[in-house]
Amino acid sequence: MSISRVGLDGRALGNINRYRGIGHYTANMVKSLVRVGGNLQFVLFAYGKAGDCDLLDQDTISQLEWREIPETGKLSYISLLREHLLFAGVIDDAGLDIFHAMDHNMTPFLHCPNIVTVHDLILLVLRGPYLGPTAWLWMQAHRRAARKASKVVAVSHNTAQDVERIWGIPAERIAVVHEGVSESYRPAADDVIEDAAARYGIERPYFLYLGGFDPRKNILNMLLAFKRFLLAGGTPYQLILCGDARGFEDYLHDNIVELGLNGNVVLTGFVEKEDLPALYSGATA
Repeated sequence: MSISRVGLDGRALGNINRYRGIGHYTANMVKSLVRVGGNLQFVLFAYGKAGDCDLLDQDTISQLEWREIPETGKLSYISLLREHLLFAGVIDDAGLDIFHAMDHNMTPFLHCPNIVTVHDLILLVLRGPYLGPTAWLWMQAHRRAARKASKVVAVSHNTAQDVERIWGIPAERIAVVHEGVSESYRPAADDVIEDAAARYGIERPYFLYLGGFDPRKNILNMLLAFKRFLLAGGTPYQLILCGDARGFEDYLHDNIVELGLNGNVVLTGFVEKEDLPALYSGATA
């Protein structure tokens, strides 16, 4: 099949995932495909206007056909079904040769050939803390979309095994494509490290954590391990927890206080992406 017109899933550039890993995955995937795509025409399906997107540079945007997709509001059974039908309609109307789905919650109603990326199946692996009624429904839709897809991309061998085991998709239809590292992630100079650390109240030496704070992240066990490390003696360290902790502040504060780690744990909140290479560079681990 000759491919000239490629659709890209840009929803994570404008939804709750925009500051999470999937948002950065999507942005870097789009930039890279545009850079190496040659004569391919790329159509990006995203929320909002192109001028409002701050995860893509203007040069990349200028080489895309931007198609705005409708937002359906608060997640519910009805809004989810409506979103899937509307999204499929917008994609099918674009005359694509293939579409690459990169966000969670993919529509199962697509008619054109497509590839579905699966980042993880944590909702189905852990179930209890995560799998509410609407989450179950969107995972069913994502499963059906993956089963219909020409190929399923898994970002790790572990995810590929889960897709095969839980969703019943044959291994030969799954491709493991590991997530890459952005070109900006290079060792930073000491003065750059010190400037970035000072902005967040960080002192070296330190261990760095970057991510979410929901139960699957196992934060309590990390705090316990850090406590054991400090009790073993040696150089005093800080443990730096970077990320949006809204909704988990009390839980984190109580555990930190109970373990006597008040002066050793720093909660930075959201960290600007420009500061991340320096903070990674300055960390012991």
